[in-house]
Amino acid sequence: MLRKFGKRTVLLLVISLLLGLAATGFLLFSGRLPGPVQIQVSMGGAAAGGAAEAAPAAEPTQAPPVPPVATKPQEAQRFEGVLYDAGTKVVNLADPGGYRYLKAGVVLEILPTDPVFYTLSGTALEEAKQHILEEVDKERPVIEDIITLTLSSKTFDEVFTIAGKEQLKQELRDQLNGRLNIGQVRDIYFTEFVIQ
Repeated sequence: MLRKFGKRTVLLLVISLLLGLAATGFLLFSGRLPGPVQIQVSMGGAAAGGAAEAAPAAEPTQAPPVPPVATKPQEAQRFEGVLYDAGTKVVNLADPGGYRYLKAGVVLEILPTDPVFYTLSGTALEEAKQHILEEVDKERPVIEDIITLTLSSKTFDEVFTIAGKEQLKQELRDQLNGRLNIGQVRDIYFTEFVIQ
């Protein structure tokens, strides 16, 4: 067989076979094969010599997507809190000499503590969100103080990396949750983060 095809041809065939097997194995074991395809053919009345009834479509075999597992009772029904824009803060960083500053836009995602909020929809939901924003706005001086003091206590090295920013978010969350009465801060978003 080697003489008829040559060593190079046999080697290429073996490599192609191995690559094909590897690709097939990857698709089978990674779950990336496409699901079953449903084709529904309908033949109109005149073309089929009369009214033909379409066969009922088979039920889909794939289950609907499952929402993420809720870690708090509030998250079981809704995965979005009320967004509160805390504004943009410009602070000096705690580096020696005080020559660096941080400009950060901060938005808080607040989960209300009232379970009734999570049953609302439409106009009632929008009114409840507006009421929560008004209540949180009453605590704005406290929120701004916590954000300003926390940001200005950091050095460049502490907030320059992604891990540092995540740590900063966690620290802000913990401090704000210890002070706010209207709801719990679920997440903090930096809409702007500039270090000069």
